[in-house]
Formats: sequence, structure tokens, C-alpha cells
Amino acid sequence: MFVVEALQGQADRLTPAIAARLKKLDQLGPGDFAAVKRQVTLLAAEFSAEEFLEQLEAEHRIKPEVREARAMGFVQ
Repeated sequence: MFVVEALQGQADRLTPAIAARLKKLDQLGPGDFAAVKRQVTLLAAEFSAEEFLEQLEAEHRIKPEVREARAMGFVQ
């Protein structure tokens, strides 16, 4: 979905660094992509791949499953 939404279907623009960051977002779903796409539309902006990924990471962080799985304090 990232290739279609953020890279306009150009898979060759998917760098190893971006792929590694996307792999960490294990709770990401279609609704997260839709939320970021709505932000793009509402702001009448054109997000770069980096900006799109940052927004996806923000959507991922607010998920209850992700918050509950985080280590706290010295426990990591």
C-alpha cells in the first residue's frame, strides 16, 4: 500500500531504509493509510515519501496494541 499511496506506484523509489521502517509497523492497517491520505487531502498538500511514512508512524504509535507492548523504564 505504501508504494501505491506514497510513491505513486513507483516501487523502485522504495529504499531499504524506508522498507526497514515500514517493517517495524506491524499493527499498520488500511485505515491508517486512509487517515494519512485524508490528511494530505485536507491540508491540500503533497507529502514526500518521508513525510507520509512519518504520519504512518504517528498513526501506528497511537494504537492501543502498540502502546501496551512498549517496554517501560529499565525493562527493555
